[in-house]
Amino acid sequence: MKLHEPVSILPGVGLAYVGKLKKLGINTIEDLLLHIPSRHVDFSNKVSIRELVIGEVATITAQVISAQNIYAKSGKVFQVISVSDGDDSIEAIWMRQPWIVKTLTEGTLISLSGKLGFWGKKRALMFPEYEIFSGASVHTGRLVPVYPETEGLTSKWLRRLIAKTLPLVEVDDFITEPSFEFINLKEAILKVHDAQNPEEFERAHRRLSFNELLMLQIEQNLKRLWWRENTKAHPLRPTDDLNDFLTSLPFTLTESQKSAIDEILGDIQQQIPMNRLLSGDVGSGKTVVAAAGIFTSFINAKKSVLMAPTQILAQQHFATISQILEPFKVRTTLATSEGITSDIGSSNVIIGTHALLFRERLVKDAAFLVIDEQHRFGVKQRAKLAELARGEKTPHMLTMTATPIPRTIALTIYGDLELSTLDELPKGRQKISTWVVPPGKRKAAEKWIGEQIKSGAQVFVVCPLIEESDAETMAQVKNVTKEFERLKKVFPRFSLALLHGRMKAREKNKILSDFKAKKYDILVSTPVIEVGIDIPDATIMVIEAAERFGLSSIHQLRGRVGRSDKKSYCLLFTTSKSASVRTRLEAAAKAKSGRELAEIDLKTRGPGELLGIRQSGISELKIAHWDDYELIKKSRDFAEKVVANQEKYKKVLAYYRKKQAAPN
Repeated sequence: MKLHEPVSILPGVGLAYVGKLKKLGINTIEDLLLHIPSRHVDFSNKVSIRELVIGEVATITAQVISAQNIYAKSGKVFQVISVSDGDDSIEAIWMRQPWIVKTLTEGTLISLSGKLGFWGKKRALMFPEYEIFSGASVHTGRLVPVYPETEGLTSKWLRRLIAKTLPLVEVDDFITEPSFEFINLKEAILKVHDAQNPEEFERAHRRLSFNELLMLQIEQNLKRLWWRENTKAHPLRPTDDLNDFLTSLPFTLTESQKSAIDEILGDIQQQIPMNRLLSGDVGSGKTVVAAAGIFTSFINAKKSVLMAPTQILAQQHFATISQILEPFKVRTTLATSEGITSDIGSSNVIIGTHALLFRERLVKDAAFLVIDEQHRFGVKQRAKLAELARGEKTPHMLTMTATPIPRTIALTIYGDLELSTLDELPKGRQKISTWVVPPGKRKAAEKWIGEQIKSGAQVFVVCPLIEESDAETMAQVKNVTKEFERLKKVFPRFSLALLHGRMKAREKNKILSDFKAKKYDILVSTPVIEVGIDIPDATIMVIEAAERFGLSSIHQLRGRVGRSDKKSYCLLFTTSKSASVRTRLEAAAKAKSGRELAEIDLKTRGPGELLGIRQSGISELKIAHWDDYELIKKSRDFAEKVVANQEKYKKVLAYYRKKQAAPN
């Protein structure tokens, strides 16, 4: 029996079970054997009946003396099985399992694992695990694995199926290097399900984790290799004009901005197209870095395209880039669903939203392509824009994100990209003071907010999304509207505005413009403002139900204030009494950087949560852990060897291709 064969060939696995196994991601025999335990129950302490101790978990082997149902006055039915090991006897008790009496008949030799307690005044094994003794224990008498379940598939059923399958499968290790530090694949698969102790399980788990990470790393390295071998770009060479542009900026670039610009310039001078990710906190100056690449494209007489996820952000980029490039006669056009601002034929830079995906003439023959907040676009959308922009040559690609990326994520999910990081904020920005506000302090906090408004402050109030969705539902609109009405009563002397994703773009832009012009004191909003809103005079961010947000989202929302030299604040309101919630929110309050918060978020919420709405391209790890930097680094180094020397490692690549071809 081969690992790649379908699970349906296993005895006892009919069509109904095939469908249920698929819900757990189990399609092949290998999938089944890589469905590893989430925890273990230690039933390895084997004793005689006489050696049983009250309160301790142990396993006995004994013969059934009698089996009966006992009916209590309360109406409950108990199953009472008397067993003996030849020297002593004891009763085992279950409830609401009448089939046990028919299964464990007199004379049956059984294994029982559980905790000794009292049945009335008598000692008894209370609700133990049991199995008919056959020499090899599956559910008792060992370190018993407990598996993730789904409706209709219990851990016990999976345990039995896996135990029957293990001896039937041929396992040929695809890594045979003598210096390889991990245990053999066959041993790893066996021991991950049948470990004698935690150390054995950990060694097996580590090898299988390495395998899982290695497959991801090979995929990214092959993508990078394909990109280098199959694409050609227009080399874009900087001139003295670029220095003139950089010195004309009305602010001083940070060292990390200078470094990122140098990395981009180094890439775009090559015939191999740049494929770089620019990561930086909100307000770290990513747009200016992108503008340096756009200007370099301009001085090489080539067109640039920037795509943003929202009309608000596209308009903001248009305003910023137009302003800083205007002295150099760079013609910039904004293209959204509402129309195009100028003649595209004479434009050097096209800035737009998803609308660009449906207007090939706008992006065709672009030499420099920027995708902002890249995780808010699907993988296919990003690929389509690159394909539309491709003329004779492939455009240089810069993707940007304000979502802080842990280094382990960068090494795997973005392994096919070069990475630049902005880890400094521009000079003059003050640290944003962040406070966690429990229910008992809400009134005092709202009174303080009122006093700050009297002194000239403007306030954002953000309500959480009710569902995990890019498109705001009417329920979410009602939720933020309800809070808006409440706050109008709390702050009757101040002017409030309401903003949500269901509004028309023109209406949203009008509200934001009026807020920026200080016509409103408080803007109540859904997280639509998380990306791209720049109101320098707003100095207070209030986040309602803060426990509903990831730490990275909190960090991005907090970045909507503190965008000037004024002291700014972020208040995290929560009604949760959970200690873990409090710990997470306190981490948000104390953390000095977005990356620090991202590492915490990664451990508690996973990459899908961290990087936004789940999307194609974000893999869920079934075995390995995203925070295991050492193992991710080892898998990346090994993958680089495999892709660089494919003949030597053809067995590894053959395994990888089988995995890619397997049904999902």
